[in-house]
Amino acid sequence: MTGYYPIRMGLQHKSIRPSSPPIYPIELHPSAASSERWHLGFCNWKYTPIKRGFDSFYGYLYGSKDYYLHDAVDTFEPELKVSSWLRSGPLSLISSSVRLSRELDKNGFGFWNNDTVDTTVVDRYATVPARFERMYSRIRRKARRKYCGMVSALDEAVGNVTRALQTAGMMDNLLLVFTSDNGGAVYEGANNLPLRGAKTTLWEGGTRAAAFVFSKTLLQKRAYTHTGLFHAVDWFPTMAHVAGVPPSLTRNQDGVNQWDMLSKGRQSRRQEFLYNIDELDNNAAVRQVNNSPLPLYTFRRPNT
Repeated sequence: MTGYYPIRMGLQHKSIRPSSPPIYPIELHPSAASSERWHLGFCNWKYTPIKRGFDSFYGYLYGSKDYYLHDAVDTFEPELKVSSWLRSGPLSLISSSVRLSRELDKNGFGFWNNDTVDTTVVDRYATVPARFERMYSRIRRKARRKYCGMVSALDEAVGNVTRALQTAGMMDNLLLVFTSDNGGAVYEGANNLPLRGAKTTLWEGGTRAAAFVFSKTLLQKRAYTHTGLFHAVDWFPTMAHVAGVPPSLTRNQDGVNQWDMLSKGRQSRRQEFLYNIDELDNNAAVRQVNNSPLPLYTFRRPNT
């Protein structure tokens, strides 16, 4: 959402906390809507979605919560009551995303941050409808069974939204981006094999994410897989380019405009990127490209 590496803004230490404001103001087309998870800081009202350029927002401001009990932490008393208005289970926010698609005009921007497979409380609460969990009854491990059910629930949710866009007549001139923010939490049912590591680590199992773009009219090359480097910070300048934002406004960002890579299948503009530098956890990693396979370098500060 910013086009900058987290370390540029002092956000390299784990997740954004409630008191952390977002750094980059969002300037969008006349119609812009956001649904489900914000997780970009809300220390006061001016940092909430409505004050950051969105015309509408329906969801919760923090990073995660339980869809049924509306609690973020497994304690005797709610530590963070983030979604007390949610009454109809984990798929209720899907209807809000369908409504989101109907609220946008032809030049609108929609941001749907789905939390279905975040798994913060997968082993503690029944965070997936039983009908999806039953699809994987052959799996013995409870966490893995629920995780697979969550993925199927997400698949249905995405289908509901795309059908709503089709019904609204918006699919013919739409750019749809699907991506994830990190790898799966293997300690809560995910499986990142053959990649090493998991969510919260700098190994590829924790950082490589699946992504695709879809458009009936805007992509010159379609139905192909690209293996070039693409970092999350590239989304901002790339989408800004598609929206017609002057290049001068994104020139000094860490992200680069990768539209030719996505739309034409051309070579990635990246030769390297930074994973992170966290001096508190004493770890860092960078990625480089040369004529050999992509190496991953990790560094640790010596003990003193």
